[in-house]
Amino acid sequence: MNSKNFNWSLIPSFLAALEHGSLLGAARATGLSQPTLGRHIAELEQQLNVVLFERTGRGLQATPNALALAEAAQTMQTGAEHFSRMATGSAAGLQGLVRLSASQPVACLLLPPILTRMRQVAGHHGRAGGEQRCQQFTAPRCRYRTAHGAPRAK
Repeated sequence: MNSKNFNWSLIPSFLAALEHGSLLGAARATGLSQPTLGRHIAELEQQLNVVLFERTGRGLQATPNALALAEAAQTMQTGAEHFSRMATGSAAGLQGLVRLSASQPVACLLLPPILTRMRQVAGHHGRAGGEQRCQQFTAPRCRYRTAHGAPRAK
């Protein structure tokens, strides 16, 4: 492999194909066409000089090479997302209200030090609301929720 010519932009296609097990599923997830994803996988295989997927009638079967590279590829993807968030955050400034909903014990005992740290690090302002009863939080007004107890059947 020639690291100078390595195309990092192929990694999201590889991860999507790995996750979905087919070019169709990967295409739906990424918004790219199946032929484009197929070209991305073929190009990545050529760059790395390894076979990443066996093409079967049921889709793509990851090879041991693909499975061995998956963690490194995911680390690259996570790093790229972090880079993007940092660039966007530092350019535009992080702002907005953080709403948390939690039971009273969590809101009274656990959230205050977390909110204090958020204010110190990022200047975020948050509100915590305590409830004495458990409830299903489906309202879009609460972005982050804490829950404990047995899950309810739908």
